[in-house]
Amino acid sequence: MNDIFWLTTQTVFGAMLRIFFIMFIAGLLVRKNIISQEMLSALSRFTVIILLPSLIFSNNLLHFHPEIDKNWWTLPLLGAGMTLGGLAIAYIFYIPDYKKNKNMLPVI
Repeated sequence: MNDIFWLTTQTVFGAMLRIFFIMFIAGLLVRKNIISQEMLSALSRFTVIILLPSLIFSNNLLHFHPEIDKNWWTLPLLGAGMTLGGLAIAYIFYIPDYKKNKNMLPVI
């Protein structure tokens, strides 16, 4: 149990450290006017729209081993169930004033 905690802590800390390093370098580049705000916005959109889904897909291809966990199929079902349950609760609370709160439904 203790080994798993430290391994997880090291993994999360390492990922956060990389993110803060990238933020620091990006901040320096913006302050020195090497990268403009428009370039930073385009880079952010490219990262979120192209690179992040590609990273998730490649991670699933490389590290998905259904033979190790026989009940892997329950995780997507639970995720879909939680999403539908949350939407159902939001629908129940916002159905009386649906037209008034229509723009808040995706946030919920």
